[in-house]
Amino acid sequence: MQKYYLHKDGRQVGPYTKEDLAQIRITRDTMLWFDGQVDWQEAGTIEELADL
Repeated sequence: MQKYYLHKDGRQVGPYTKEDLAQIRITRDTMLWFDGQVDWQEAGTIEELADL
C-alpha cells in the first residue's frame, strides 16, 4: 500500500494512506510526496488520487 507524505507548515508529515488523505480532506493544491517521486507534487496532479 502506497504511503504519502504532506508538506505542511514547512515540515514533512505522514505517512498517510489514500484513505487517510480522504479523511483529512486534502485539496488539489496540497503538496505530496511518495516513494519513487523525485519532488513534491500537487495532489491534483497525482493520477491515483484523482477520485479524492
